[in-house]
Amino acid sequence: MDDTYKTNILLVDDRPENLLSLEALLQEPDLNIIKATSGNEALSLMLEHNFALVLLDVQMPDMDGFETAELMRSSERTKYVPIIFVTAINKEEKHVFKGYQTGAVDYLFKPLDQDILKGKVKVFLELHKQKLSLEETTNELQKTNEQLIQEITERKRIEKELHKLLEDLRHSTAQLMQAEKMSGVGTLVAGVAHELNNPLTGLLNFSAYCLRHTDTEDKRYPVLQDMERESKRCADIVQNLLTFSRMEKQGDESFQKEKFSVILDRVLKLLSYRIEKERVTLSLNISKKTPEIWMKPSSMQQVILNLGTNALDAVKKNQKKEIRIKALPQGEYVQITVADNGTGIAPENLNSIYDPFFTTKPVGKGTGLGLSVTRSIVEMHGGKISCETNSMNGTTFKIVFPLERRAKGE
Repeated sequence: MDDTYKTNILLVDDRPENLLSLEALLQEPDLNIIKATSGNEALSLMLEHNFALVLLDVQMPDMDGFETAELMRSSERTKYVPIIFVTAINKEEKHVFKGYQTGAVDYLFKPLDQDILKGKVKVFLELHKQKLSLEETTNELQKTNEQLIQEITERKRIEKELHKLLEDLRHSTAQLMQAEKMSGVGTLVAGVAHELNNPLTGLLNFSAYCLRHTDTEDKRYPVLQDMERESKRCADIVQNLLTFSRMEKQGDESFQKEKFSVILDRVLKLLSYRIEKERVTLSLNISKKTPEIWMKPSSMQQVILNLGTNALDAVKKNQKKEIRIKALPQGEYVQITVADNGTGIAPENLNSIYDPFFTTKPVGKGTGLGLSVTRSIVEMHGGKISCETNSMNGTTFKIVFPLERRAKGE
């Protein structure tokens, strides 16, 4: 390859000062940095040059970054050019998700971290160089018809691999966002639970002291008993919150044998308040013959908690609210079923329920992460999850777990 060859990078921002700042950060002898101050100018330049990477601002007049990216993706010539959004927009999930929908491979937020910016640009430049190197190699083999066929096949393979790399990067970025969010939730839960432990311990001690020094015939005695009972229930909830938070703190939690009934009991303690308050009829059918499952207990608890919470949300508007949970052995597997008599899932949404950030709940009522995380945990255990739903009978989630530990896909 010619050492004088320069790689093209396109910078798009409506503010010239931002373009100059980016150019100064990225300037290298083997780079040819081309600048555009609008979406239309960027699209014209894309037709004139081959770019290894586009750094695209979101907030621009006339045509914003999302529209510009969609038009780039609609052209075969520019369809697979990597796009990184560089923006000062708040880190709201809806903006980030919209960026990935329009074809971006990553997001960088202002003010920029120079090391992160340079590191990510370096990755895509290296990918571009590898692509050019492979293309040059195939060009040198164009001597016979057979070599021409090999070149076409190789080129298609390279494009497919590059496309897969970009898709994998988008998927990995989404998973990282999920992990960071869930980790933050776990840390918050653990902190709140620890803070509640001390006052709850004090309440229990005070109520026990008062009970010991109050005559059983005293009308205050049953009130003190109620206070002690409810304080213990609060303490149980706090303990369960601490148990769940450990999953976010200990990503290396080991697999172990555990009974599903133990996991379910912990989850139901967390959900008991909603079940009682919302007057939900809960039916349990846990076979005594159900053997222990090879699992990560905290992760399994997360699965049942997510499905149980979704079921409670689904029946919330029903006059008669019913949730049914079953666990039955099936040879080398255990089938767990969580069913509700809610309104069901609309057919047009059924294929999207496991997608990250997809939710039909109102803003502020759901993140769209629950079922995505649930499926990831189930597959991590070597299991499978399926969904049956209609407006008459509600929704049923079925999970099949192997009794012994299996790798994903086995």
